[in-house]
Amino acid sequence: MHPPRVLKDYSSPFPSVTLCNMRPLSSEGRQQLRQQGWKYPRDFSESLELFARNLYFYNESTKYVYYNFSGSMGFPAYLESLPRSASRDIGHTLQDFILDCRAVIRNGSARNLKFCSPEYVWGGKGSDMFAGNFHAFLHGNYMNCYTLDLHEELRDNTTMVEMAVYLDNEWNLDNFNCVDCYTMDISTQLSGAVLTIHSGDTYPDVNHEAIHLKAGSLTEVKLKHVLNVQKQAPYGRCSQDTQRNLNLFGREYKYSEDACRQATIQRDILNTCGCQAIEYPLVRESNFTYCTGLEEFLRSDGCNWATAENDQKRLADCSATLQKVYGYIRCKNDVISKYSKDVVESCTLPCSFTATRPSGRHPTGRPGRSSCACSTAGSTAAC
Repeated sequence: MHPPRVLKDYSSPFPSVTLCNMRPLSSEGRQQLRQQGWKYPRDFSESLELFARNLYFYNESTKYVYYNFSGSMGFPAYLESLPRSASRDIGHTLQDFILDCRAVIRNGSARNLKFCSPEYVWGGKGSDMFAGNFHAFLHGNYMNCYTLDLHEELRDNTTMVEMAVYLDNEWNLDNFNCVDCYTMDISTQLSGAVLTIHSGDTYPDVNHEAIHLKAGSLTEVKLKHVLNVQKQAPYGRCSQDTQRNLNLFGREYKYSEDACRQATIQRDILNTCGCQAIEYPLVRESNFTYCTGLEEFLRSDGCNWATAENDQKRLADCSATLQKVYGYIRCKNDVISKYSKDVVESCTLPCSFTATRPSGRHPTGRPGRSSCACSTAGSTAAC
């Protein structure tokens, strides 16, 4: 196998930028949960754990079922149990999260400032007034994430993007209680935003390539572009027939090997188990079941061990729900285990592709070719 030829500091169009709030529930969202009579995420998980423990753990013949459930009781399971449109109401909206967004466009020796998308232009009209568009997608841990894709004709001349981001971490009782935190998952106890910089129009790898922006700080991220040139078989694993696009979350993304890998796993889970896992991008937007969807445990007056243990019908109904989901979980884990290696044979590499990498972060690091400047003040962040 020949190693890829890599050209660093390669001139390339300005990439896409994705932002997620590390605290998935908005202040208004927490109020919505209370009004709907739904449990908070941590209460949901504690209720589910108690039910599964009493049902399975204390019996040696079923203890293994409890251990299978124990890894599936976090925020993703809660999100899969919500009604499909609920994330729009209880998560952060674009305008509440990203208060302002502007792009600096080079025009000869001049530098022009454009709003990033119609949401930041008065009246939302005039395509010459904005530089691109935001697209929302659902993340298994952060819920509502937003990607800025600049207009293709402006990317070569874009030198910087500046955003003002509101983190919604005011000092109130709900934040002190941390209703969406989990003891066993340290990352859920953090606040701030995660920033992912990736090639234009591609699906972001938020879990592995994001940069943490903490509240009360000024962050400037410098970028460098790397051109990777691969060889075809038998000397390498690139292909001239690599597909150009992937359909995820109901929209077209440009092809990337990582997104193809995630979509392949999701499609295999859907075809084999009949459900989708929120940890991976959705390949079908409607008429599907989530693998750990436990709607019966969502409501405060729903499945709870304290009420079900003395009600045989409710106990039977709630137990049947858990048993069904347990089947999905086992099937999903079996599918995922087939992809323990990073390489998925059906997801070939393009023979030439550009990767975007941070080359420095303020106050350290050397300048790159283009930058995303981020600053935070109190519970407001600008990036």
